[in-house]
Amino acid sequence: MKEMEFAALDDELQNATDFITGCVEKECSPAIMMKLEISIEEIFVNISHYAYRDSEEKPGKVRIRCSVENDFLEMTFIDRGTPYNPLEKEDPDITLNAQDRPIGGLGIFMVKKYMHDMHYEHADGENRLTLVMKLA
Repeated sequence: MKEMEFAALDDELQNATDFITGCVEKECSPAIMMKLEISIEEIFVNISHYAYRDSEEKPGKVRIRCSVENDFLEMTFIDRGTPYNPLEKEDPDITLNAQDRPIGGLGIFMVKKYMHDMHYEHADGENRLTLVMKLA
């Protein structure tokens, strides 16, 4: 397992993406890599924009743990911001036209579709969102 900490700033997104994609030890299809990068961006940017909004800690921190085993990448995003479980957000109604849908929720909806498994816990003052992606 590898772990790295980043400032919860949009400017750190590329560094976080490079860290996670660097954990992938073998070649992935372009489609899988695209889904992985979209997922990283969605989760990281949500943390940077919302987790520390009401906190005195500016910028906050995001720790990322990742490991690969048996063609599955496991990534855990950890922050000490406002407790929030994105998995409880109701999925958007994608049958509606974009202009008829309320704003928000589409990004996490896509991440849910791309991942093999996801789970959230709040423990020891930390939000811990784990994503598991099949690489093959």
